Amino acid sequence: YHHILNPKTGYPYDNSLISVTIISDQSVDGDALSTTCFALGLEDGLKFAEKKGVQAVFITEDYKLHYTDGFRDEIRVTDVES
Repeated sequence: YHHILNPKTGYPYDNSLISVTIISDQSVDGDALSTTCFALGLEDGLKFAEKKGVQAVFITEDYKLHYTDGFRDEIRVTDVES
């Protein structure tokens, strides 16, 4: 049960996302943008993050990672074995 609620329904957003992480210069911006991007969903959230000039990674229910353009140019992504 997710803690980000859809104000229209009063229930958690049902958009196949389990996480959104924002990398920004100011932590307060990252906090606000991660919530907004989560609410927008994968496609619109990615577009919004790119428009705001921040890097983001979205994790969907199938545990796939989705990055903003340029994310991998700025952040090193590695696989970690469990």
